[in-house]
Amino acid sequence: MKISFYPIFIGIYELPDPWKHSKLFTKFVSEQLKQKPAAQKQAKPLKLRDAVLVNVALDTLFSVSKIVGIELKYIDWDAKTIFAPKSKTDQSGEGFYG
Repeated sequence: MKISFYPIFIGIYELPDPWKHSKLFTKFVSEQLKQKPAAQKQAKPLKLRDAVLVNVALDTLFSVSKIVGIELKYIDWDAKTIFAPKSKTDQSGEGFYG
């Protein structure tokens, strides 16, 4: 249940209720509520680099901290594996394959 403090504020300060005493206010608010929201802008398409990073993250299940350290020399195209030399969770410092 939503509690509105607006009527309490009006009652405490003994102000006239605009909903009851002002037709202009009532008309303004109802017109504002009837207006449709502006159309949302469509997101920009991913660049090739971004799409590749997303695919690498999904395919290898690597986190961002692992993907950041990847260089081209760590990618084995024949075996289809990627070596991540470091990450936040790698206690031994051996790296991970994905």
